[in-house]
Amino acid sequence: MENLTNLSVGSHRASWSTGINLLEPECLLPVQYNHLIRKSHVVGGEIKLMLAVLKDAIRAYIRNMDGRTAQARRDFLETYQWFHSADQDGVFAYDSVCGALGLEPSLLRRWLKSLHYAELPARRASAH
Repeated sequence: MENLTNLSVGSHRASWSTGINLLEPECLLPVQYNHLIRKSHVVGGEIKLMLAVLKDAIRAYIRNMDGRTAQARRDFLETYQWFHSADQDGVFAYDSVCGALGLEPSLLRRWLKSLHYAELPARRASAH
């Protein structure tokens, strides 16, 4: 029996193993290549920005979870609310950021809730 995972028809390839790009040309025009490069650069930049937002939120959550000052308590509350907000419609809403990064929002929330400040590694001394 013939292997049907990769077929060639004329100058097009078909792949049923992934279900994506079933009729992808074997070569790209320069215009198509430039479009792909620009598109992946933009997507890469957007993903990097979303990752930076998430990393900053996790750092703020951990840094302020002991809440010794009023400002630290306010910062923690703001971060906590971002992680648990019911309004998840914005591009930089927690669920949207996790979705763009391929993360499961509920698992990260559960991990954050499981943290105990006393069990975290000691903070690095400031280089100032």
